[in-house]
Amino acid sequence: MKSFVVYTKEIDNIDGAVTDISKQITDLGGIPQNSVGVILCHYEFIFSGVMSAVCKSLTFPIVGTITSTQGINNNVAEMFVLSVLIFSGDDITIKTGLTDSLTENPYQKIKDKYLDIAIPGKKPALILSYAGFMTMNSGDEYVRTISEVSGGAPVFGTLAVDDTTDFSCCFMIYNGDHYIDRMGLILIYGDIHPEFYTAIISPEKIFPNTALITSATGHIMKEVNNRPVTEFFAELNLTTATQTPYAMTSLPLVLDFNDGTPMVARMFISLTPNNEALCAADMTEGSTLYIGITEKADVLHTTTEVIKKALAANKKPSIIFAYSCIARNMTLDGDMYAEINAIQKIIGDVPMFLGYSGGEICPTQVKNNESINRFHNSTFILCVI
Repeated sequence: MKSFVVYTKEIDNIDGAVTDISKQITDLGGIPQNSVGVILCHYEFIFSGVMSAVCKSLTFPIVGTITSTQGINNNVAEMFVLSVLIFSGDDITIKTGLTDSLTENPYQKIKDKYLDIAIPGKKPALILSYAGFMTMNSGDEYVRTISEVSGGAPVFGTLAVDDTTDFSCCFMIYNGDHYIDRMGLILIYGDIHPEFYTAIISPEKIFPNTALITSATGHIMKEVNNRPVTEFFAELNLTTATQTPYAMTSLPLVLDFNDGTPMVARMFISLTPNNEALCAADMTEGSTLYIGITEKADVLHTTTEVIKKALAANKKPSIIFAYSCIARNMTLDGDMYAEINAIQKIIGDVPMFLGYSGGEICPTQVKNNESINRFHNSTFILCVI
């Protein structure tokens, strides 16, 4: 399988944007029909009509999300760029699909669409998943459903994120149309062997104090150490912070599931009317709870270390394909391209495709030939092919 990245900065010039993309594809010698594209763009490309026109000018399926900021080839690190990562090859089979609205019964909607497009009896080598951001749904349910119905195929992807104050433009994209409430799936079959890496925070940035989640429903955390969650936050002098939505983005909640799998990060969103903690991912009962602190220097350190590790294992990867949580970007002290620039300095001429994320989907390990797929917050995720 081969991969290519094409892009345009023409945010309000439809003809110019289509020409940009077309010329780059021509310069690459053309793209085979057996291809699929993953798109990233700022939502202004949707409102200007450029995104739709670019997608409709291409001859293969396009699935992806909007993002706030991205980094790609040629040291491009910008907000206002539309890019497409193209996978193609005669040795792969590609299936794509768009679910119905996930506002009700997302489990069944995702399962139905997967079964509709999947090759019976075969497990995909890689599943890419893209959905809009909806606080009423848990990304963990999305990941569990895909993992279950696929028999443990590796799942990689993101929830959309924008730069509005109310996240009102967190669209996923499918063949030129955009949605808040749906999921797009790409199933890739064939002899490919993606490798996955994640970075949260350095161990020394996790406070040693621990607690036990004793009551939770999905992504609502109700009790910690058999006491109301508000008392837990009060003991940590975080009562004021909990009263403002997203005020604790630099203080990730780190969960140990106590099952031998790697720890994962969660983000506190706000208190519910019942004074329970609404989080951006599942707060599993019985998990050990830590609190960490995210700082600019540590974001850059953890990201570059995982990039170096991936390059050491894969001397010449075809693509650095990554998403980083918007919470990590928000801790960069206004230097919004610092994480992207740090990666670009390391990888040299290796193609790159990175966007910021409202929730990261990536395996943490493979066990008994099944991927342990996880939904993450405050995390940098990487797929190397």
